[in-house]
Formats: sequence, C-alpha cells, structure tokens
Amino acid sequence: MTTILPAVFPIKPTTLERLELSLGFVPYRLGRGVTLLIEDDIARLVDLEHGRFYALNATGTRLLTLALLIGPEKAIGQVAEEHGVDEDRVRADWTKLLSRLRHRQLLATNVPARRRALPGRLALWGLLALAWLSLRLLGWAATIRLWRGEHPLNTEPWQTSMTPLVQRFDQALRSIAATHLLNPQCKERAVVAWHILRNRWGLTAELVVGVQAFPFKAHAWVECGPWTVTDERAHCEMYIPAARYQ
Repeated sequence: MTTILPAVFPIKPTTLERLELSLGFVPYRLGRGVTLLIEDDIARLVDLEHGRFYALNATGTRLLTLALLIGPEKAIGQVAEEHGVDEDRVRADWTKLLSRLRHRQLLATNVPARRRALPGRLALWGLLALAWLSLRLLGWAATIRLWRGEHPLNTEPWQTSMTPLVQRFDQALRSIAATHLLNPQCKERAVVAWHILRNRWGLTAELVVGVQAFPFKAHAWVECGPWTVTDERAHCEMYIPAARYQ
C-alpha cells in the first residue's frame, strides 16, 4: 500500500472513551495500562502494565486508530478506499494485526454499556435482609468475599450522566433501610450498594470502612465517582478510612 497521511493527534485511553461516546460503540479498546502515541505516522504502544513498548508501521497505525474510533469494519472500508485496494486484502491485514495485538494484551474486547435499572423496593428490601443475615451468620470477611462476586470485565469510568440514577438509588436504599423490620445499619447498606453499583451496573465503586479513635467507632459507606453513597459525605469525613474494597 502507498504511504498514508500521518495522524496528527495522540490518543490515550481517556480520550478514546470520550470519542466512543460521541461516535457510538466500537468492539475494541486499548488494553489495561496501554497508551497509544502517534508521531510521524508511526504508532507507539506503551504497555505500562508489563513495561513493554511496541511500534506499528504507517498502515498498521492507520488501521488501528480508525478501528478504535469508528470500528474495524468501517476502518477496513475507509483504508481500502484510500489506497484503491480490495477490502478483503485490508481485512486480512487487520485480522493478523488484531491477533498480534490481542496476544500481547495491547487490545481488548469492548463490551456495550450495561442496562442500568433502579431495583424495585421489594428487591432492595430483600437484599438488605440478605446482607443482615450474611453478616451475622458468616461475619464481615466472608460476607465481603461472597458479595464481591467476580470483578466486572469492563468497569466504566465515571460519567456525569450517571449522577441522577446513582442519586435515586442512594435515596431509595436509605429510605427502605430506615423502615426495614431488621433495622439494617451502615454495614448492610454499604454491602448492598457496593453489590448493585459494582456487580450489576459495572461501575467503579469502593466499599470503605472508616474508624474514629475517641471514642472508638466504625462506619461503612460506598464511594462511586464523586459521590458518597448510603450516607452523607460530611458524616463519613469524620472517620479515617481503614480499609477499602474494590
């Protein structure tokens, strides 16, 4: 293929996330800890997780950047048109490139954003009851292991658009806990909120346990993006974080 025009902007994971939102879902994303830099139409892939560095030629750079921005099928068509070649030839090149990038964990499969719906009152009531039983029958450590489940394959970074849903969830959970027959406290509320935000909605959420020395007190809450969930931020700031569970 002939030489193509160089890309004129660096691409990092945070930038790609914003571009995906504006251009629609694409099936691939940069791997964990991978940064893509482009200079003189050559891509440098920096793998911070493993301390490795890779470079792509001009054609590979063009294919990869377009695939991340608009998806591989559109990228194949655009590159084929730019060079006046058959799409099957470009598709074969992309297949080889994709295999090598995925083998080295430089590229990962993207997943569509999860559908997030506010749990019903009965569901939240039941989860609070289960958390209450779990803590009393299993203890704290075993409850954390049980409710942690499997880490989401693709947790999403915080977006401002998530604020209304998270706030409604927080209000609903606190309201039901306040009238619950078992009188669930901060630990139960935090475990349930952590489970919903992290496992069901795929958000980056941390369950935090804080302590106060004089007099000694312990408290639990959840942090999700800029929000403190299950309690007021001012109250949680009175405690020193002693443990965080991701």
